[in-house]
Amino acid sequence: MKEDYAQSHRLWQEHGCPKHGPIYDAKRCAKAKYKQAVRKADRQEVVTFSNKLHDYLNKKDQTGFWHAWNAKFGRNSSSCPALAGYANEAEASAQFADMFANICSPNNECCNEKLKQEFISRYRHYSVHSETDRANRQMC
Repeated sequence: MKEDYAQSHRLWQEHGCPKHGPIYDAKRCAKAKYKQAVRKADRQEVVTFSNKLHDYLNKKDQTGFWHAWNAKFGRNSSSCPALAGYANEAEASAQFADMFANICSPNNECCNEKLKQEFISRYRHYSVHSETDRANRQMC
């Protein structure tokens, strides 16, 4: 199939790449047959692989199952993925921390400090039980 398509493509190029006519039609048909054969082979591979995994599971052959799985999909690599061009884990982590430190900085220092002090004051006096008791008293 592939050789038929390659040959018809070369013939088509040798004749100046016509947009219609018998040479164009022959090239188009050969290309369609080739693509159809490739799709059919891909579908068959998926079915064959699925059947193979299913057979291993039915036989309770864990070794065979994982051998087939790893041959198809490979193993998970323990390497750190690159983040902003840094492949080293420490550099990537530092870059990530710097990025979020810049994004999460306060817009107004004065307002931020006031809200922080208000939170600390409320937090010091906060008690789960006192809130629950207050809610129960309001219901009665």
